[in-house]
Amino acid sequence: DDDSFWVKMGNGGFQMYNGLVTNGWEWVKIDEYELTEGLYHLEIGYREDGAKLDKICLSLHLTDIEGFGEEAENICNPSSVQHSITGPDYFALGQNYPNPFNPSTSIDYQLPEKVFVTLKIFDILGNEVETLVNGSQHAGNHSVQFNASNLPSGVYYYRLEAGMNQETRKLLLLK
Repeated sequence: DDDSFWVKMGNGGFQMYNGLVTNGWEWVKIDEYELTEGLYHLEIGYREDGAKLDKICLSLHLTDIEGFGEEAENICNPSSVQHSITGPDYFALGQNYPNPFNPSTSIDYQLPEKVFVTLKIFDILGNEVETLVNGSQHAGNHSVQFNASNLPSGVYYYRLEAGMNQETRKLLLLK
């Protein structure tokens, strides 16, 4: 009874949803986020230890969902998918999450085709600190963990090179 949870999308702040009085579970529509094309990190936090996420549906369309508990319509079923994504059609490098971080962070990127990829970490002076990826990768979404437990606090950069594409972003290690 009176469950609450928090949702965070990308680098935005947490949104709290409170007062969900149920005897089981129910669908909650979250339509506050206006997302553009790209990679996002979805984080959900619960107030109670017993709370859990049973079904989730991400859609580009506002969708009405009916039913509760086991009788709830599962719109994540492939037969009712409203928008299917076959794979990214562009190159993108996401901002690491979390940022600032200690000692590890996740770096997400997407590739439109199979290509040779390098993902390297550099210090503020431009010295290479670590190579995270160095090889051919298939098209799709990718995620790499960077553990900086052996590095001092400071500003670092990560650079993704994939074929003719290249992008660099800043990350902050705080110990």
